[in-house]
Amino acid sequence: DGPSSTYPSAYVYHDPASPRPDKWTYEYWLATGSTSSFDFPPVATLDLLFKPIQDDKIFPLAVPVIDVFEGRNGWPMLPLRYTAFSENPPLTPEPLRKSLGVDLRIHDLVLARESGTGDIVASFTITNAGLTGASNVELTVAQLKSSQAINPPSRHQHLAPGQEREMRVRFPASVGAAGSAVVLRLSGQYLGGTYGGSFRVKVP
Repeated sequence: DGPSSTYPSAYVYHDPASPRPDKWTYEYWLATGSTSSFDFPPVATLDLLFKPIQDDKIFPLAVPVIDVFEGRNGWPMLPLRYTAFSENPPLTPEPLRKSLGVDLRIHDLVLARESGTGDIVASFTITNAGLTGASNVELTVAQLKSSQAINPPSRHQHLAPGQEREMRVRFPASVGAAGSAVVLRLSGQYLGGTYGGSFRVKVP
């Protein structure tokens, strides 16, 4: 696994948020093939994008590798086709085509029971997968079964294209017995629209 041996190693992005940085890291590289992760743009093209600026010349552009792979500073979020690391990498489905407007998505939802209080803590991520920034983003509804979240909704914030924010909301221990299937509602609003939905989850 991993990029082709001929892919320039300087242009491989090693994700600093890898789950086990002490043992392995996620690797990302630019692939052009629809069926193979070993097809990539010509090295000369990659050089023109990433190499340092030369005096009185337009190219190379000296674009930071992290900007391209993390969708920062005007670069769009890239469709994820392959992830490789040293221990049995899973294939990740390619996301939907990016919206030209705001596209707020809730994902990476995890429920856990706090040992001290027994409260249920829901952790999740809100990502703007669109190509337009979202202003005045806030979470207004957090309901597990029939119980409202103990902590108040989030305050206004701005999410640029590709930007994400991790959130946690807490619910009382009385929401249900461990293993019971319930519905979690998470929704909010931003300047010009709303986002969110309902998720079937099991009480931890």
